[in-house]
Amino acid sequence: MRRKFTNKYLEVFKKEGPLGVFRAFHNEKVEEKIIRVFGWEDQGRSSYDHNLIPSVSKYLFEDLEIIEAYIDSSLENRPGIIKESTKYITVHDTAGAREGSGAVAHMKYVTKGGGGTSWHYSLGNDGIFKHLPHNEVAYHAGDGSRTYTLENSNVKASTPKPDIDISKDGYYVLNGEKSTILAPTNDGEILSKKDINDLSIEIQIIDGYYYIGNTWYSKTYKLIGNGGGNRNSIGIESCIDRGSDIYLTWQRLAKLVAYLLIAENLDLDAVVQHHYFSGKDCPMTMRRAKMWDDFLDLVEVEYFVQTTMKDYEIKINPITNNIDSNGRIKELTKDDLVYEVIITDKDNNIYKDKFTTKKLS
Repeated sequence: MRRKFTNKYLEVFKKEGPLGVFRAFHNEKVEEKIIRVFGWEDQGRSSYDHNLIPSVSKYLFEDLEIIEAYIDSSLENRPGIIKESTKYITVHDTAGAREGSGAVAHMKYVTKGGGGTSWHYSLGNDGIFKHLPHNEVAYHAGDGSRTYTLENSNVKASTPKPDIDISKDGYYVLNGEKSTILAPTNDGEILSKKDINDLSIEIQIIDGYYYIGNTWYSKTYKLIGNGGGNRNSIGIESCIDRGSDIYLTWQRLAKLVAYLLIAENLDLDAVVQHHYFSGKDCPMTMRRAKMWDDFLDLVEVEYFVQTTMKDYEIKINPITNNIDSNGRIKELTKDDLVYEVIITDKDNNIYKDKFTTKKLS
């Protein structure tokens, strides 16, 4: 569930040019999907079913607009601690399912103290708000003050991603070979593979050996998680409020995440869920809908455009009235969805093509 960037769009770009890339981004067929949106309010009774409709393209045809709304330095939820490094971009959802619980509401909440919690960005249909500089610690990941560290397991790397287990005497086991690193326990009780969060633990290959990150056991969520959430990541709260367009929120989230990966010089595997640090089922709506891999696809698209195509001007011209100005599908009908992509390069060469999206029957 963690992966690095591929070169697939670069290969298309080299062979077919900018329009070829947008043909690769194009969704030839779309279908709606009913997902469950999970809210915390009223003991979960605010949860609701949502008709998730994708866009005509994996690329969102709008600029990234960030509004600064900083937490005051006098508040406890802005500790002012400078991070040693940024290793992750942490994706949350707010679990605020009530109508009106969008980015503005969460911006107001966190800038008034946030109940002691904080994060770097609030994002939804009603805007993207930045609350902290990227190099400051925020309280969002549930892993306390644990930092990102790596320790040599003394197991030679034989595969890019090893199978991870825990021995009967409590040591991490990588590809069947016992390491020299003890796994966390539950007050002395030795844990097992099933107690590791479903995104696994931090593993890096250095000088031919597996190195293991700083891990801990959460008694709240009864899972082993990773350190570095608060101290080494940028936290984003994405909104899932009733009445909002959740796919639009996820596309904006992908655009922001791509921007942050570029700013921090990180690869796609730096994008993790809140779950990775504490074991909490968050971002719950995306996780339960099994849309995480789809979201990473959107991040990869946005990253490619913001890097390889950063000098291009890209516009959409909706031809049928069921597409809006950023490529979102307003409503699925029996009719095809037709739009034109207009791309201008730095030498003012213009590339145009029409695209048709059909609804799955």
